[in-house]
Amino acid sequence: MPPKPRNTDNQTALRARPNAGATSPAQRDPVGPPPHDGDGVNTASTVTAPSMASADFKAELLVALREEMVGIFKSELQTAMTENLSKIKSELQSVKTELTANLAATKSDVGELRGTVIEMEESLSTCTDDVAYLKSKVESLSNKVLALENKCEDLEGRSRRNNIRIIGLSEQCGTVTAASTSDLLKEALNLDKAPLIDRAHRSLNPKPKPGERPRPIIARLHYYADCVDILQRARTQQRIKIGDSIISIFPDHTARTARARAAFNDVRRQLRDIPGIRRKYFADVALPHLYNTTREKIRSELEEMQFYSATTDLWSSRTMQPYLSLTVHYINTSWTLRSTCLQTAYFPDNHTGDIIAHGFKDALSSWGLSEERLVCMTTDSGTNIIKALKDNNWPSLQCFGHRLHNAIENGVKDPRIDRAIGVCKKAVSAFSYSWKKRRDMTEVQAELGLPQHLLISESPTRWGSRQKMIERFLEQEKAITRVLGADKKTRHLVPPWQDLEVLEATNKAVKPLQDFTDALSGESYVSVSRIKPVLHLFKTSLLLPEEEDLELTKTIKANIMRYLESKYCDLEKEELLDMATLLDPRFRTTYIDASKKKRAVSEISALCNSNTEEAGPSAVQENTPPKKKMTLGAFFKNSAPSTTPHPQSEKTKIETELATYFLIPDIEPDTDPLEWWKLHQPNFPRLSLLAKKYLSIPATSAPSERVFSVGGGIVTCNRACLKPEVVDRLIFLAKNV
Repeated sequence: MPPKPRNTDNQTALRARPNAGATSPAQRDPVGPPPHDGDGVNTASTVTAPSMASADFKAELLVALREEMVGIFKSELQTAMTENLSKIKSELQSVKTELTANLAATKSDVGELRGTVIEMEESLSTCTDDVAYLKSKVESLSNKVLALENKCEDLEGRSRRNNIRIIGLSEQCGTVTAASTSDLLKEALNLDKAPLIDRAHRSLNPKPKPGERPRPIIARLHYYADCVDILQRARTQQRIKIGDSIISIFPDHTARTARARAAFNDVRRQLRDIPGIRRKYFADVALPHLYNTTREKIRSELEEMQFYSATTDLWSSRTMQPYLSLTVHYINTSWTLRSTCLQTAYFPDNHTGDIIAHGFKDALSSWGLSEERLVCMTTDSGTNIIKALKDNNWPSLQCFGHRLHNAIENGVKDPRIDRAIGVCKKAVSAFSYSWKKRRDMTEVQAELGLPQHLLISESPTRWGSRQKMIERFLEQEKAITRVLGADKKTRHLVPPWQDLEVLEATNKAVKPLQDFTDALSGESYVSVSRIKPVLHLFKTSLLLPEEEDLELTKTIKANIMRYLESKYCDLEKEELLDMATLLDPRFRTTYIDASKKKRAVSEISALCNSNTEEAGPSAVQENTPPKKKMTLGAFFKNSAPSTTPHPQSEKTKIETELATYFLIPDIEPDTDPLEWWKLHQPNFPRLSLLAKKYLSIPATSAPSERVFSVGGGIVTCNRACLKPEVVDRLIFLAKNV
């Protein structure tokens, strides 16, 4: 920047002022001692007035010069700073404008990117759900494909059942035909007659070159017995010489089976070296021996029991083969409730009442069980089984678990409940097929402080699964609503308040009843005596309408109680339950009519009479002990007055026992009644017989259901060819060993 011209007036004044006030160096120097004359007199006093004026002028000049210079510097500095600040301001303004434009562009880009990210997240969520669905679908299809492969493998194996594979026969022996192969087998194995062969051919591999291994011959025999005979003879001879060839004969397995069998070659080789071990040792020797030993042990235990109860049911395996199960329950001499699975018999006949009745009788006779000692048979509500028991004139009791399940199903028959349960199922299924929603569910549960529980799906074959689904749904309702409401694709699945109110009303009515099914399904403790107290508890407490109950809850409770009362109004079954409750020291006559004592007296009398007839007259001692020398005490014994009471009748003894039994204080509800009877059996020898008879009855048919669960683990898709007798044997050992 060029220098600014200065003020000329100031310059002229500055140039004129030094000439007017010029002084000598001595005058300008203020330092040093003042001048003295020769007599020591200071000459300063001789200074004139003009000298003082010159000093003042100098001082003023310096001050004016300083102020002038400060003003000039300040003006120039201000001018320079103003110009620089203006320039900086303009540059900053341009930078600000540029930054503002860039920021707007960046915000626009970020907005576009945010929209793109949201779209990508939605697409990713959709893709994730689709992938999860496809994954589950692929898994399902893979399982189906695997099942089909196993089925095809099984069908191919069955189609090759009559096939044999001849290895080592030279290609130079000519064309392979059924007739030539039949003659070859007759000659090689010394058969009485040539076997009947449907077809024979070489394997479909390319024809080998000279010196290479010949192709095997595959022949299909018409009769399976001929196939078994040929394989046994070939296994005995092993390497068979025919002309110049040495042949071997093997079963014609599929490639998959051949690979699986080859994996056991090393094990077979080691087992062959062990003396006494032969092929199929476990299947043909060990398991049958264990089965027979266990069967004889159980048979000897059954011979000692006085009374027994049973459960039965029909079941179809994975291969759709029907089976009839039978379990027995009895109290042994040590007052322990025993549960034994007797059979899971193959039952291919029509499942009509009369045929099932004959099947029941055959099952009992095969174990030597008397029908007169059968107290009761607990079954489900199948009409064919109920008819079979009526045809045999056997006492029966329907499963309490089935009846309670049917009562609940009947009690919740309402369009509002059906709709609410449908909404609940759809919401639960949305979480079942989406891992992302389950992840979000976990996060929301932690945020809301809810238990980290998964949702439960309903299973039609599992008792109480619907109520458990509803209870878990209501527990996680807040988390479910938030997760489903956050996704516009599942927002329609959020249950409305009307459906939630219906579910709460249903859950309140049904929830208290579910625990009783499991409590009455045990096999190792007394359960039948609890049916009457449980029904009384339902009627007086759990199913009794309350003031705060909704109308729907009251309706459900009334329907359930009405159904149960209609099913337990049968006089014969009511008397059976009354006797079981009477003989349980925890309940006695608390839940039954006191008039049932008369039946107890008559039944105990009949039991005592039957036991006396079975025992027969007491044997007379043949060997009379030698006479002993009489002692002094013997004379006093003979002369003492008789204090023997008059003999009582059997009915009086029974009534006395019953009266004493009712006078004993009540025991705790958690006390085991069998332990009580074990302790008090000497005091009630007649009444204890009746207790052993009735307290062995199971309240549910769960023992037979457990047998079928074991059978389902034995007859799998990989073991679908098990013979029915093998299935029966394996289930028997699994339940009783």
